[in-house]
Amino acid sequence: MYWLHELWIARETLWTGFQTSVYCSVLAIIFGTLIGIVAGLVLTYGKFWMRAPFRLYVDLIRGTPVFVLVLACFYMAPARGWQISAFQGGALGLTLFCGSQVAEIVRGALQAIHRGQLEAGKA
Repeated sequence: MYWLHELWIARETLWTGFQTSVYCSVLAIIFGTLIGIVAGLVLTYGKFWMRAPFRLYVDLIRGTPVFVLVLACFYMAPARGWQISAFQGGALGLTLFCGSQVAEIVRGALQAIHRGQLEAGKA
């Protein structure tokens, strides 16, 4: 039961960490969804020269472990001249990953619609 006492002592720090995690997740979900919708639409309806960079983005990001992506965003940003905090690096990494996942979801959903349904919708 000693751990309950330690938990009680660290409650403010744990609550702050929880709030930071929720805030980072909300940012990643919102911006990742916006990126993913655009990328999914381009992957479905775009010309080849438009699809190629998005296909590279989706395949590269989805094939990278999330932890490696977050670390890469944090440590590679200064090499590009950007000074970002740990929170910003984490949020950027999660946003990029969320965007690639949503792009594949949108692309798959749009390609699952039968041609006859598309024509009926246009009529």
